[in-house]
Amino acid sequence: MSVGNKIGAGALAALIAVVCGWFYAAPYITLYQLKKAIEAQDANEISRHIDLPALRESIKSGLVEKQAAGKSNLLRSLGAVADPMFEALVTPEGIAAMMKGEGLLGKKSGKGQGSKQSGKDVPRYSMGHDRFNRFVVRLEDKDKEDPKGQTAFIFTRDGLSWKLSAVRLPS
Repeated sequence: MSVGNKIGAGALAALIAVVCGWFYAAPYITLYQLKKAIEAQDANEISRHIDLPALRESIKSGLVEKQAAGKSNLLRSLGAVADPMFEALVTPEGIAAMMKGEGLLGKKSGKGQGSKQSGKDVPRYSMGHDRFNRFVVRLEDKDKEDPKGQTAFIFTRDGLSWKLSAVRLPS
């Protein structure tokens, strides 16, 4: 093998390593940026990391399923009124509140509370790649061991970046 071939093979291996590292690290970078935007209460920056139409539909369908399981059809009976309600509730600020362990209206849910840090409850999260194009962040609930009983924030690949596109509500 000539020196040129060795350099070419080394460059190709380095390029592959960088691309694989980027694909692995990109959702963690997005989460860091989203966390900083939430701390700064920067709605524009938060919305840059959220696919709001997909997220609204995800939360709406999750609530409809939850209502149906409870034999209540409140959301279905609201019909056309429910859409503007979700438009008003599922906002960058509302999602920021959910990611802090609060409800959509900004009230502490009592779930997902972790360690105390300077007098505040800090939620605990677990996260990881679910599929190649899907990354899941679970808000851990100390009362629920089953991951399906925890709120999950689902990020999907959007080109080279990631966006929050769905929320799986606890059962």
